[in-house]
Amino acid sequence: MREITKKQEAFTLIEMIVAITVFMFFLGFAFSSFQSVTRANAAATEAQKLYRDARHVLETLADDIRANTLDFTCLAQPGPGAKTDISCAESSISDGRNKKILPLISADGLRRTVYKFEDGRLIQFTTVRPNTRSIFAAPTNESWKAVNSGNLPLTSILFTVAPVRSPLEATNAADDAIQVQPIVRIRLVSDTITLQASYSSRTYGKHALYD
Repeated sequence: MREITKKQEAFTLIEMIVAITVFMFFLGFAFSSFQSVTRANAAATEAQKLYRDARHVLETLADDIRANTLDFTCLAQPGPGAKTDISCAESSISDGRNKKILPLISADGLRRTVYKFEDGRLIQFTTVRPNTRSIFAAPTNESWKAVNSGNLPLTSILFTVAPVRSPLEATNAADDAIQVQPIVRIRLVSDTITLQASYSSRTYGKHALYD
């Protein structure tokens, strides 16, 4: 009896090349997808970090705004020949709109805190005086402290304050338009995020600054 042997089929060279090509294509696609997901996750993590840093800046400002009130000595436009007792004013700050400086003062009038945006940083200066008849010390370059970290490069921080004249002064008592609790609107801008917030002072009543 004749034995019939079945011939075993094998892959041809062309089939092997096609199979390897298809495999490499899917491998490259999978690697590309993995890279995209990794980059997206890294970008999301960085964005969250920047957002947290930005929120920290706003919370720091909010705490000081709520605990103090606007320093109307800095906001007021000096009269002829008059000078402010600290470098806390900037050109045309009396209109209160979109300024790079925020002057605050404590309820007893003894501690002044000035925030200023300069060279991509929010910096802070705090000074105290023994009584309300004393003059605040002027800041030096070393006395300014950075509020935002180097991880949060800022494009701008703008402050809009209202009112710009003290509602507590007797000369302004009849002006109903400014008889409101001081409020500060903040616009913080970086390369990737923009945040806006408004905070009002929680310091009520007449304080020693206007004695």
